[in-house]
Amino acid sequence: MTITLRANNTYRAQIGDVEVRSSFHWGRQGQIICLNHFKAEGPYEKFLVGENVLIPLKNLGKQKKDAQKLIKIKKL
Repeated sequence: MTITLRANNTYRAQIGDVEVRSSFHWGRQGQIICLNHFKAEGPYEKFLVGENVLIPLKNLGKQKKDAQKLIKIKKL
């Protein structure tokens, strides 16, 4: 699974052969990220920031700087 977060609060996830594109929002404390429409069963999927999965943060205005910062998330 790879997930790319973008500066305009959208994401793209590649899960096997399936690609998901939607929006995301941060939790109240900034330690949980919620990916909207990640699965069909619920409105969003929660991930804990700081563990396991590396995610490149995309900056739409500066293509050369894309994917320099990495955060880690873990599914709750």
